[in-house]
Amino acid sequence: MYSIDQWVILESGGPTKYRDQQRGSGYITLCDACNNRRGGTWNVPDFCLWARTGNAAIRALPPGETVSEISFRPAKPLRPLPFAKQIVSMMLALNEPAFGASHPSLRVFALEKERVGLPDDHRISLSLCDIGFARWVGRYDFLGITLAGEVEAVIATELSYYPFTYVLSIGPPLRMGALADITGFAHRARRDIVTEKLTIPVNGSFLPFDIP
Repeated sequence: MYSIDQWVILESGGPTKYRDQQRGSGYITLCDACNNRRGGTWNVPDFCLWARTGNAAIRALPPGETVSEISFRPAKPLRPLPFAKQIVSMMLALNEPAFGASHPSLRVFALEKERVGLPDDHRISLSLCDIGFARWVGRYDFLGITLAGEVEAVIATELSYYPFTYVLSIGPPLRMGALADITGFAHRARRDIVTEKLTIPVNGSFLPFDIP
């Protein structure tokens, strides 16, 4: 964590020092069991492998070239279910408790190690994120175009933190554009490994990143 003085030095291009702080933003939103066992032991090791893979994909981009998506085969054994569970856990943590109470299937999915599957109207979307800052958005209503071409509202919440943007939505499937639908990860057994080629959009989100 940088102090205010160190942030000023950082912005001016000078050398800085930081203090390691393992407490996130400072808000306590998870109990010890969820933070240390369900998250730290069950899911975070796999989540870190996914994050390293995303970082490698972004660093492999040609300098100065803008691309809309990246396709690659994982170089590490990536398990989809723990990744999906950690995404859902993060979404529950960044929202008010009422969000989890309104959607109990999310809580059950996160709390039970071997639980697979989400309701049909629940979707997890992913994009690589290389925007230079972090952003989280609690529950909001989003108007989008369905696959049938109709305008519908969905409930959404999202987190953008290098190297990924994660979007959890509840409602009919939408034409998402620069987001990959990875809901299927939540329906695979914990032992499953991703072997297929992955295609992930770059800098996608429901909400634009240039909102003033």
